[in-house]
Amino acid sequence: MENGNFQDLLDCRVQIDLLKIVFRQCSPEWHMPRTRIDHANLTYLVSGEADYSFGSSWHRVRAGDLIFVPQGGIRQASIVPENLMHCYSVDFSLRDSAGRPVPLPFPRISRVKDANIVTDLFSKMNISWLQHDEQVLLRIRALLLLLVSHLLLENHTVNNTAGAVDDRIRSVMTHIERHYADPLSLDFFASELHLNKVYLGSLFRKSTGLTFHQYLLNARLNAAEDLLYTGKHTVNEVAELTGFQDVSYFSRVFTKANGVRPGRYQKLEKPQEPRREP
Repeated sequence: MENGNFQDLLDCRVQIDLLKIVFRQCSPEWHMPRTRIDHANLTYLVSGEADYSFGSSWHRVRAGDLIFVPQGGIRQASIVPENLMHCYSVDFSLRDSAGRPVPLPFPRISRVKDANIVTDLFSKMNISWLQHDEQVLLRIRALLLLLVSHLLLENHTVNNTAGAVDDRIRSVMTHIERHYADPLSLDFFASELHLNKVYLGSLFRKSTGLTFHQYLLNARLNAAEDLLYTGKHTVNEVAELTGFQDVSYFSRVFTKANGVRPGRYQKLEKPQEPRREP
């Protein structure tokens, strides 16, 4: 990394564009087609394994590994059926004060030294992303910058108070993040936390800016987008895998959120596979 770009990062004078954040729970059919991406990507494996390729060779990645693909990089991936991957993934771009891309000096695959900090930062980003709020996006940008800084500077101290949320609500949000496909309800969490349902609903909205139902719907739609992108599932299958019992309802809310029906979204043009040299 050039000194000027690196100093811009340390001085927080970078422009961060967030494109997508997801907690991906891979199915046996999941795969990532060979593509060249026009943004940067960080993927952190929470559990399981996968095979990744960044060009001509394949690499087995495991829980605790961090995968970095720079802007313009090639990636391809497939699951290990007997040990399905669960991971966080964030698509983003960084530009310095002059508008130039900031090249991050990360290897394609590295081993995270402090899994608790990295998992916590990814989880906070993903939980915030589901709230779809401009003020929350500022928090996500700060968390992403904190994550990048932590990965660059081994002695970086994480500020755990950023975006503080009631611990009870955070436990609900984390459960939704991991189990969005389950038949979740406010009644279920009220019983688990020994709280009044109305009080819990009010506390959830106060903490997140969303009702419980809105947040759960965002989590399911976010996962549905990710599954549709792979092209490996029918719309009916995606609805079932993401917790929608009614395909018509799924189609309606997906269309409202994305401006396109699920079937059409599935067929949208994807980045083309780069041509191989003859």
